[in-house]
Amino acid sequence: MDSAKQIGNNILFYLNEHGKTPTDLANHMNASYHVINKIIIGRNVIRTTELTTIANYLETSIDNLINDKHPIQASETDISYISQVIKSPKKVGFLLALINNHAKMDAEIDALKNSK
Repeated sequence: MDSAKQIGNNILFYLNEHGKTPTDLANHMNASYHVINKIIIGRNVIRTTELTTIANYLETSIDNLINDKHPIQASETDISYISQVIKSPKKVGFLLALINNHAKMDAEIDALKNSK
């Protein structure tokens, strides 16, 4: 995974950890939701000043945003746009958990198929 996508995954991870949404982050940064979504999916290169602001908002370090390897699948970052429509962090968290469980089941099924 490239570094921009990994940073986006880490931002999404810490947003979920704090019960916040990409929309909350956009509001905090006085940015559009679309700019934040592009950062999360790795399409926008993030500036150092933005990274500092995001790290402070998420109560973590810049190092954690850059170097952590949180296991959020690329397809899961696509769900971030749903949080703009679904205002409940709990519902967004539920959807992410559902996707995580589905991905784990797929991996287990693939492993079983390959072991035969």
